[in-house]
Amino acid sequence: MRLARGAKADKRILCGLGVVAVAAHSMALGDQLLTPHGLDLDFFTAASLIAAAVIALTLLACASLPVEVLLVLLYPLGLVTVLIAQFAPSGTVPQIDEEPGILAHILLSILAYGMFTIAVFQALLLRVQNHQLKHKHPPA
Repeated sequence: MRLARGAKADKRILCGLGVVAVAAHSMALGDQLLTPHGLDLDFFTAASLIAAAVIALTLLACASLPVEVLLVLLYPLGLVTVLIAQFAPSGTVPQIDEEPGILAHILLSILAYGMFTIAVFQALLLRVQNHQLKHKHPPA
């Protein structure tokens, strides 16, 4: 109700709920990702992993930077990716049973994609804000 009247969301509640959601997302993802035969990184599981990494990094950044507005875009993205990864049929990608160094490389590259995603969302948000300022439409 308060948000409909233009009040700002409480940052602690927004981030606290996000931490709980990322923990649940990670637990669901862990069941799909880690198999006895190695990593199962089909398209939707990888997308869900990227979304979880992006949200976790943004929540960490919220501690020192005012980036909580990005969470408005990221929370639905995380919800959609975890639901699709959970309920969509698994692809035909072979499971990855490699050395720990290769697995670390794969997971770090996914984290890098997450950083690019955050940068894209931040750039889009700044573009919208810049447009609003130039056309005298201050945000509510």
